[in-house]
Parts: sequence; structure tokens; C-alpha cells
Amino acid sequence: MTEKKPSPWWAPVFFGFVMIFMGSLITYLLIWVIPESRSAANAPSWVLAAIAGGFFLGGILLITPQKTPAIIRSLLGFTTIILVAIVCNWTAFAPGMHYTSEVSLGPVSVSGEDQIGGRIMFGLAALAVDALLGWMVYYEVRKRIRK
Repeated sequence: MTEKKPSPWWAPVFFGFVMIFMGSLITYLLIWVIPESRSAANAPSWVLAAIAGGFFLGGILLITPQKTPAIIRSLLGFTTIILVAIVCNWTAFAPGMHYTSEVSLGPVSVSGEDQIGGRIMFGLAALAVDALLGWMVYYEVRKRIRK
């Protein structure tokens, strides 16, 4: 039986800063620093704020030391999941959303629009995140009641 090696110390730090960087890019989009791309986002400001916040808090959670009190880490994780759930549910059930995709390989490009498939896929993702959020709430309430 082989012993599991711990992940390198730099991996969560690297990915944490990548997530914080992604959150800052979305924040720039939200506050119109990146011109002309705000209209291409096709999402309300509150959804962009939830996406940016989810990336920021997820990144902070990754770079937070393990010695940090459990309540702080739990609140960061719970808030991150709430923000992700907001985005997933809006994406799945927003009125007037159009799901398009495009794949290019050299000079050949294929694009299409799939309203039913997009709704189903985003709906399944939203249900999964909602289930995770529900389980987290149930687990915390149960743990507090047993104390």
C-alpha cells in the first residue's frame, strides 16, 4: 500500500490568487473599467457581483491558513457556496437567456443554439449546488442542536 503524498504548499496559494485575479477581472467588468465588454456580459449587475464575490471569497478561503478558526473558514465557505448558488440558479432559470456555443478548429467553425439542453445542464448544476448548500445548512444546524 502506498502512502498518500501531501499536496505541495504552493498549490492552494497559486489557485487562491488565480481566483482572486478572476474576481478582480469581473469586478472591473462590473464597474465599467473594461469598456464595451459590460454589455457583452448579458447579466445583471447583481449576478456579476455574486460571481466576483464568489471568486474572491473562494480564493481567500484557499489561501487562509489551516490554523484559522473553524468558524471563519466555515463562514467563508458557506458564503462562497451561497454566491455560487445565486449565479447557478440565475443562469439556469433567468428569463430570456440564450445558450449558444461555438467551437473552432483552424478554419472550421461550428456554432449553435440549444435552449432546452442549456436549461437542463445549468438546471442540473443549480440543483447540485442547491443540494450542497442545503446539506451544509442541515449539517450545521444538526451539529449545533447536538451540542
